[in-house]
Amino acid sequence: MSDARTSEAKARIPSGRHLLAEPSQVLPVVCIVGPSALLAWSGYGAWIADDPLPHLSGFALAALVALLASAWTLVRGREPALLPNALLLCAVLCGAVSVATGRATDSIEAQRAWCVAAMGVGLLCAGGSLRPGARSNLGRALPLVSLAFTLPALASHLLGGTRGLAGALGNTGALSLAALPGAGAGAWLLLRRPGAWRWVGLAACLAFTAHALLAPVLTGLLAFAALFAALALAPAQSSLTARAVPGACAIVLALGAWLAPGSAAASERAASAPAPSAAASAAAGDLGGVEVRTRLWRTLPAIVAQAPLYGLGPGQFQAAYPPLRDPAELELSTQQRATRDFSEVEHLHNDWLQGFAELGVIGGTAWALLLAAGLWAAIAALRGSDPTRAIAGGALLPLLVGALAHAPLSYLPASSAQGFALLGVLLSAPLAHAAAADEAARPRWQAYALRALPLVFGLLALPAMLALLEHGRALTNRGAFAAWVERHPDTDPVAARRREREYIDAALRASPRSAVAHALRARHLAVDPHEREPELDEWRAVLAERPWSAEALFRSGLLHAAAGRDERGREQWERLLEIDADEPVTLGNLALLEARAGRAQVATAHFDRLESKQRLSVDWLRATAAGELLGGRLDAGLVFARRAEAWSGAATPEQLDAAAHARAKVSADLYSEALGAAAQWLWGREQFTAGNAADAVRNFRQALRESRRVVATGAPALRVELAVALANAGREDEARQELDGLALDAALLKLLPPAVAAQAPALARR
Repeated sequence: MSDARTSEAKARIPSGRHLLAEPSQVLPVVCIVGPSALLAWSGYGAWIADDPLPHLSGFALAALVALLASAWTLVRGREPALLPNALLLCAVLCGAVSVATGRATDSIEAQRAWCVAAMGVGLLCAGGSLRPGARSNLGRALPLVSLAFTLPALASHLLGGTRGLAGALGNTGALSLAALPGAGAGAWLLLRRPGAWRWVGLAACLAFTAHALLAPVLTGLLAFAALFAALALAPAQSSLTARAVPGACAIVLALGAWLAPGSAAASERAASAPAPSAAASAAAGDLGGVEVRTRLWRTLPAIVAQAPLYGLGPGQFQAAYPPLRDPAELELSTQQRATRDFSEVEHLHNDWLQGFAELGVIGGTAWALLLAAGLWAAIAALRGSDPTRAIAGGALLPLLVGALAHAPLSYLPASSAQGFALLGVLLSAPLAHAAAADEAARPRWQAYALRALPLVFGLLALPAMLALLEHGRALTNRGAFAAWVERHPDTDPVAARRREREYIDAALRASPRSAVAHALRARHLAVDPHEREPELDEWRAVLAERPWSAEALFRSGLLHAAAGRDERGREQWERLLEIDADEPVTLGNLALLEARAGRAQVATAHFDRLESKQRLSVDWLRATAAGELLGGRLDAGLVFARRAEAWSGAATPEQLDAAAHARAKVSADLYSEALGAAAQWLWGREQFTAGNAADAVRNFRQALRESRRVVATGAPALRVELAVALANAGREDEARQELDGLALDAALLKLLPPAVAAQAPALARR
């Protein structure tokens, strides 16, 4: 009985030979798989190969190609199905309201979200318009798309290519999820379809599994295992043998997901050569880890509480999320601060929850219902009798399972394009006959008006698509040129910097408010010490788009402090600590700033904070103390020296001198010289206070000689104290010579003892 049902189901699969010869059954499939297939190409003329921001350019390119699918829907398609389109448009409307109310600050991510919406509507309607023959062709095309992603990546890995397993998308996780729908369709073909396409399905399954194990990509492995488990439980497979094969595959994949991280770590430890750059960047771009993800998800209630109705805004997660970030997750993501790069989270790593974060309760509910309806339809299709829908269910189910731990629909363009089309196939197919009857009864203009909606929606997003593509092309050219300059060190540096600036300017012309391009221009200007204020302006532009950008806050504080605007610098760094209370470099900078301002207790509190996290380096304390002491900031330097030497009270000249001699026996470094200079400086002050100006001069001169190791003309504050001591010793000519070239501004006078600060201006005017 089971064999009869199986043979009946197989007999209903349309024959591939005559379908592949019918343009009406092939053209819509080409339009639907076109966006993903184009993203799989990494050869000459590829748009997103080596793009530093493939999610921006990728969605723009996919949305642009999806216009062909929307045009086909207008000419030969059917009216959009009510349920999926109503849910998607509800989510889009909530995003539009959020933008209209001014919640969206990151303009380039808002443009990306607009492209996602346009592509989603177009492919959802195009997928719903496919007839059975075209659906069958789509099921055959998806494994080929999967192979187009995985085979070049595997070949690059085996042959030592520069891209490695990251492949055309530059990220192993993104590539695995892009290949997942095709692998799912291939699994269905392998288990349910006789003939040559079974072997294509087998190749897609094997290539996907090999890539996911080697990378490893646990999300892809577990999602693929979930598909085989669903196939094992499908009623079409009633015999024990027919159920055992997919069940065994599910178990093997689950075991592989469990064992793969350990084997990957062991191979990394055993490898003597560094990993390829593409693989390294892919690993760095993927947060990974169950604990990291769960901690991200736990912050969702706080996100919704902050913006319950309309969310953070479409595409605004990265810009608005930092104040809500879990400190423990941040520590995990930065590998306990093993990396010095600032860590940012682009999305929640869960498409089911992402809608609630960016679109609020209303839009998030509509989005989650759309995914839930798709998952239900996929399971029903696998258990149903229509093979053209069952193969679509096999492709969509693992993608929606993978969406529980990643963002294949909202953030990864290659998988997103396939996902929206499959949602359209599965959520529209049950209504196909009724919809066709209703459409035939309506006036032709009305039917065409409804079918034109996806194309109109896409054309409205066309400016955003073109801007993102031009922006991505400029940044890609800049990256390629920078790599070329590294390979050719004899290149004229001035001409190279000019050329790099031209590429950055081109990106800003395409998207004038791009936070990424402004940050690149700021880093470009940072090389030139005469461009500090223009660099600060660029960081201000970044903060206007992303108010919590850690790098922008850090660099802005640094530039303000370097220009003497300590309060502005403190504001920026304290704002940075609001999103990362344990950022070690910022805590150290604030400690230095407070020590220079005379707030030793506040500086000590920052030291304590660093020490509580075991990040207070004695070497850093000593190096900073040496720089401050020899640079003429005695009080600030002593704050660091006391902490480095673990002195409980105020440092005395005798302590400093003894420590200098003890240090010199171990290492005659700058720190030992600085301690000796500080001892002489303090002795000089004692002599001056006691009225022994001549003795003070000798001490100050000895300290000044050591300070010239850092400041060529000697520490300014020390020169002023020496000049006042000389004047009090009756040597005014020498005193005036010592003051030559010094500007006795408020900042310098603040470093001096009150008695010296009172005498110095009058001495300089003589």
